[in-house]
Amino acid sequence: AKKLMIEFRDAIQAVAAALLAGYSIEHAWKEAEREIMDLYGKEAMITKELIQMNAKIKLNRNVEEILHDLAVRSGVEEIQSFAEISGGDFPQIIRTTAARISAKIEVEREVDTVIAGKKLEGKIMSVMPFFILAYLNLASGEFIDPLYGNLAGVLVMSAALLVFVGAMAINRRISDIRV
Repeated sequence: AKKLMIEFRDAIQAVAAALLAGYSIEHAWKEAEREIMDLYGKEAMITKELIQMNAKIKLNRNVEEILHDLAVRSGVEEIQSFAEISGGDFPQIIRTTAARISAKIEVEREVDTVIAGKKLEGKIMSVMPFFILAYLNLASGEFIDPLYGNLAGVLVMSAALLVFVGAMAINRRISDIRV
């Protein structure tokens, strides 16, 4: 859906450019098809959709109906809201829609970047206690002997291990959140 949203943004920007160049709305979609085919190739989702749209336009189907069909099939919120808009300054509506889609894509990228950073931090934090224990064992084993040499130490370290495992499980659940 994200890929289709990006491709759709590029398609409507191509339509807006064609409209500003003086094309009718029907010919603007045909021009957009050519540009998108050059940009993404014949196998891209949006290219196939534009080919279908232009075939329907040739059969004198209404552009708004065709866009509504695309919106329903795609399930992408931005395409659905664009399809609901009719009339008015079409190039301005397209530019506004493209700007909104671009802003949403940018926010999603930023969120993905932050989440990826937090996931990396979580992975580092999950191995650090083992490195610390290994270092202490090698550098001064007598320092950690009380932790494993008696029943109280074993109980404390076992409880610490359970808390650590629980924290890692919570970390995984938090970092698997989808936006």
